[in-house]
Amino acid sequence: MRFFDANGPLERSALCPTVPLNVEIGAGRAGSISATASRGFLHEIVFDILRSPPIPMPTTLRRLRSCLPLLCGLSFLAAPLVLRAAELSEADSKFMVIYEQLLKALVNENLNAAKDAAHALPNEAGADVLKSSDLKGAREAFVALSDQAEKIVAGNPAYHVFYCPMVKHDWVEQSTTIANPYMGRDMLTCGVEKKNEKKS
Repeated sequence: MRFFDANGPLERSALCPTVPLNVEIGAGRAGSISATASRGFLHEIVFDILRSPPIPMPTTLRRLRSCLPLLCGLSFLAAPLVLRAAELSEADSKFMVIYEQLLKALVNENLNAAKDAAHALPNEAGADVLKSSDLKGAREAFVALSDQAEKIVAGNPAYHVFYCPMVKHDWVEQSTTIANPYMGRDMLTCGVEKKNEKKS
């Protein structure tokens, strides 16, 4: 990726002189910029403009406009870093998809749907749910699955961990809307979000 104006190609120094960086992405190769560095460059660009002596508004607008390609480029490079941080292994991702299907079944008080989801869990992880004869037993078996889910997503910003003070157990969701699988429709919104931290 190169930057151009009406006069042709621009060097990085021509865009924002105080930031010593040339950004170029050629065909088939990507630049290398850390997310921390990207934030630093954006900060420097903005404050370089603010620190400048008073200049006519048209000139200020031209300077801002000249920096826009760089801002877009840095965002493009930093985005994959954020995505990689949130990725799970194939096995863990499969577990979490089925786990959330089971969670929704318990929220909707549908024992058959809960058992269907439990049957799809790998390594017979849902065996205790399958043995349950009622929702109460399925919810008790769900506790161990939630413990496993919490370990899998620890520190992953794409998932939220909630705690039910009534049954004193956690569960995991991607949604920020509380849907308590332990209490069902009686107390659907009972729960508080916990900090999802990576265990050391």
